[in-house]
Amino acid sequence: MTDVPEHMKDFVTAMQQVYQFPMTVDDKLDWKPPPLKDGHLGRYLWIDTFGVLNFITLFKETKQPHFLVLAAILVETVHDILGRTRDLSARLPGASDQSPLAGGLRIGKNEASGADGDGQYHRYLTLWMFALNRLSIATGEMDYNNQAVSLAKAIHPAFVYQREALHPRVVW
Repeated sequence: MTDVPEHMKDFVTAMQQVYQFPMTVDDKLDWKPPPLKDGHLGRYLWIDTFGVLNFITLFKETKQPHFLVLAAILVETVHDILGRTRDLSARLPGASDQSPLAGGLRIGKNEASGADGDGQYHRYLTLWMFALNRLSIATGEMDYNNQAVSLAKAIHPAFVYQREALHPRVVW
């Protein structure tokens, strides 16, 4: 593991087991996140959120910019899969190619419905927004923060109830 601080080696090993990414890049980075063991079509929002945050951490610790590229590729992959219907035939309702997060993101559960079914959970989505914001800060690219804001605007109304009450509520 080239240029990885000693205290980060176990961290990198764990990330490698999940994401199988290149440690160095000579030319064009041709990496696609491998399917996760769990998650619909190999993507699960909670795990991939920490994947993005961990790639940012690797960049901060090693100063190797390709880790930010890996984070960006993972973000794009998540949006392409979890921002679509389960059969991938269409964006989620309310979204478009110009506004891919306007329909939210599925969390990627294996089951389509039921008590443990795929859907949108506020805590997963807000953590994803945090990861997008952190990637924006790390890369200096405001587009990631804009995506987080777009996602917040899209999903917030569905999770807030008793809006007119003194103490509105949020479905977590």
